[in-house]
Amino acid sequence: MQWLRSLPRGTSRLVEQANPAAADLLRLCAFLDPDAIAEPLLTEGAHYLGEVLAPVVADPFAFNQAIEELLKFSLIRRNAERQVLSVHRLVQAVLKDAMPEEQQRQWAEHAVQMSAGRPSITCSRTRSSVPTS
Repeated sequence: MQWLRSLPRGTSRLVEQANPAAADLLRLCAFLDPDAIAEPLLTEGAHYLGEVLAPVVADPFAFNQAIEELLKFSLIRRNAERQVLSVHRLVQAVLKDAMPEEQQRQWAEHAVQMSAGRPSITCSRTRSSVPTS
């Protein structure tokens, strides 16, 4: 199991070097529904996502580049048609385990702030929470 814990650290260092916002996006995804992370939820809540990730998520081209970086390492999956990302639960668990407690709290807060107070609908096909506004 030790090799598994070292895998995301090494991979996350590579992602961090290539695209720091992609690394932050992956950290955020560790605190969201692993099966249905609605891209509109991310883009509409971008201003809650910190100084590195927020401007990237607000820019469609930069956001796509960050997603592509994570796809390159198979850290997430994307259904572009439905605008939904997913991340394996094991990847989430290992990422959380590798984060210091303060960093876990920070990303959990970003996830809550981003989605709080937004009326949403649940898409039965994706089980994704999508803002209705």
